[in-house]
Amino acid sequence: MTSSARPAINVFLLNADPDTNKNSLCRRVVKASMDVFNANPSQYKVVTTDLSNDGWLDPISTKDFNRLSDPIHINVRTEQMVSPLLIKIQDEQQKLLNSDLFLVFAPLSWFGMPSQFFAWWERVITFGKMYGPGKLYQTGSCARKKALCVLVTNKKQEDFGKDTQNGTIEELLYPVTHGMLYPLGFKIYRTQAIFLPNPAQYDETLTKFQSAIKELEERTPITFNSPNDYTNWVLHTNEKDRKNDLELLAEKGDMTIQEATMKISTSTE
Repeated sequence: MTSSARPAINVFLLNADPDTNKNSLCRRVVKASMDVFNANPSQYKVVTTDLSNDGWLDPISTKDFNRLSDPIHINVRTEQMVSPLLIKIQDEQQKLLNSDLFLVFAPLSWFGMPSQFFAWWERVITFGKMYGPGKLYQTGSCARKKALCVLVTNKKQEDFGKDTQNGTIEELLYPVTHGMLYPLGFKIYRTQAIFLPNPAQYDETLTKFQSAIKELEERTPITFNSPNDYTNWVLHTNEKDRKNDLELLAEKGDMTIQEATMKISTSTE
């Protein structure tokens, strides 16, 4: 008996690389991912946004609306609820709402994401439609969807870790994973760190990452504490073995290419 085919995964791939050179490290990683998706059209249906090349360099402003309900006393949050947004912003919202998996690719920039990622987020994740009362965490607009941040750097893997000067990649991305993705309801995979310090190893590392992309559905999402675990914004620490979110992340450490492909390497030996 043959099992029924799994439905295709709807992927929204957001490229937040400010460098438009197609040979930038981040863009090489994006291309490696797209090669996997394009080679398996029955498994993945992919839509993309390239922040640098698709005109997403502007910060949030009144220009995001076709018209304003109150041009004199402007409150952006209010306008997001009642005024018509530009079609390009509505299209981005629909890409996100239609997706099963949201992938964000970015180079490590000042110990975090590039600024244009935050500008895109503020313009697209609007109050009322994308978040707000009744649309947070388990009831968020992206509940039951999954998200993964892929952070690319030319630094060495040993430059990051619990006891290093730089800290862990997961700690650096905590404002994004916990502060932005989690409130929308996403189940968030551990951040994929890709270290590319040596040009001679680029191809090998990218090939390993392609294997990791194929195994995304096998990953376990980060288990952050839920809003019910807090009283007046304070974690219930009187419970046995209760850990805060950063302690939970520290236990796992950063998701390196070696760990992401460990299952594959073991199964093929």
